[in-house]
Amino acid sequence: MPMKCCIPYCKSNYSTVTERTTIFGFPKLQSDFEAWLKVLPSTIKKITKFMGVCAKHWPADAEMVKIKRFLRPVHPPSLFLSAILPAIPKRYTTVARKQTKTIRRRKIRKQSTPAAPVPDFILQADEASSNCDMDLISSWQNFRQQIQQLDCIKRDSWLLQTGPNTELTLLIVIQQSVECAVCISGDFTANAYRQHTPVYIADLIGCDNRIERISQLEAVLNRLVKLCELDSM
Repeated sequence: MPMKCCIPYCKSNYSTVTERTTIFGFPKLQSDFEAWLKVLPSTIKKITKFMGVCAKHWPADAEMVKIKRFLRPVHPPSLFLSAILPAIPKRYTTVARKQTKTIRRRKIRKQSTPAAPVPDFILQADEASSNCDMDLISSWQNFRQQIQQLDCIKRDSWLLQTGPNTELTLLIVIQQSVECAVCISGDFTANAYRQHTPVYIADLIGCDNRIERISQLEAVLNRLVKLCELDSM
């Protein structure tokens, strides 16, 4: 039986009897492996030696490199939606996040300006409130920008893996093995894993496992890193 492409809904080598599509195995070099893993859909949780990506997910003129006796694309796969679009169920849609009461109150507060000089203690309170507002996640685009500014992302070498719609996964990869993962869906529901085992985070982000503030995500990432450190002791 031919190797199957690991991209969800891709039917290479299985859609017809006569179809035979080239399947490229994952690179063994750690930097190349991480580059591939970073662009794959977030539904792919674990990579094995029997998994690969078919040629449909690269441009036809993709640059190739010879590894031993076989050719492999130089760059990571880049074509996902166009290659699998006919097989994606129509029921999958993007869910927009509802505007929170806190955000509505913030907009109302910005519309009013004080007519008299404001005392220092009120200015300090407003500054604290402003910092609190900056911590709020107002939209998916805003959330993506806030993640890039977190110190722990670079410090702990988290990989950001984006999905086809509003979803993303943060990963820590050690020796081509996913040690930690945080999966965030379009409605900001988050799930954390340590070596593919669920990690309890409801005490950090609430019982509904939904992230409201960027500081909550930072707390989740720090917990997973500490678990890695404890296991290595």
